[in-house]
Amino acid sequence: MLTILDVEIICLGLGLTINLIEFYKEKEEIDVGQLTDLIDSTGSLLKTALHNAGEEDVPSIERDKMEELSARLKGIEKVLNVEDRDRLQGCIRHLEESVDYAKNRYDEEKYRWFVFYLTGKTVVFAAHAYMGKAPFEIQGELFQIVEDAKIKLLDETADILIRSGKKIPWHTVKNILNNKKAALGEIPKLLSADDINWDMLGTARAPGQFLEKLHEICNAYGEIPDFYMSEAMPVKKERNARECFKIPGDERIIFLCDATVFGSCKLGFAVCEKGLYWAVDWTTDTKRTFLTWKEFATREIVLNEYTVSLGEGDNIGLAGGGGGDEGRLKVVSLFDQIQVLVMSDG
Repeated sequence: MLTILDVEIICLGLGLTINLIEFYKEKEEIDVGQLTDLIDSTGSLLKTALHNAGEEDVPSIERDKMEELSARLKGIEKVLNVEDRDRLQGCIRHLEESVDYAKNRYDEEKYRWFVFYLTGKTVVFAAHAYMGKAPFEIQGELFQIVEDAKIKLLDETADILIRSGKKIPWHTVKNILNNKKAALGEIPKLLSADDINWDMLGTARAPGQFLEKLHEICNAYGEIPDFYMSEAMPVKKERNARECFKIPGDERIIFLCDATVFGSCKLGFAVCEKGLYWAVDWTTDTKRTFLTWKEFATREIVLNEYTVSLGEGDNIGLAGGGGGDEGRLKVVSLFDQIQVLVMSDG
């Protein structure tokens, strides 16, 4: 659940990004002093966010990733101090990897990751601008992140105010939508009022019992080679899986199985919120590559050597990876447990 401090941090992060966007519209040039100042401000913000995450129930692997992103920001600052542009390119690439990870966690509605995603993306944009000119797609993406975040914040705030019987301050809404940075500070104040039930925000986002149980079932298999829970999923594997398994961008991956020989994760399967996605190569015939959980619940799961049959001509090939012989047996066990869960959930 988010806290008031989380919201304050998000609003401060948005303010930093809006400042940069506004400046770049006018100048289209960022010098080393401005970039190091931005990194200093971002570093202080993330230090507070890290401290806050340490006091909440954040998995240790995710906290490590938060610290890694913060460290990579500082790495850019160190390279700037010696004016080594060649090394800066490498530092930017490393930071982009961390930003991708942060985005994937944020897409899973882990909202505490938002400020890491936003500020990391902002520094990537500023570093490209310092090197010459920021790619247009990064500029557009950064602008869209800010717009989406403002809408989400306002949506959450309005919902809590309405359910608490309070009026919505439309002048504040208008100012925020018009990028009036001072208005962002009004959101934490509105939510800090004594007659506001802050727990409503957490309740509105609480995952359903089915998803909690699904995560719990998958987690029991997360230590097997080639199997990955979402919080331990390498960014490149997740990116390849989304592309090759045709997983929509708004679909949350809970569990991933890499069935490739060399670890590219272009073959295998993914347990997601809405159902099961998979991809096969020419050695495995399958009619479909996606089943909703309702469809999945009625299928007969059978292991045929290197292939898990889902019935009705649908098959998942696990010859190249998938945890080897033990892993293939575990996949059948996992699928059986998920079927029981789906049927009991109705």
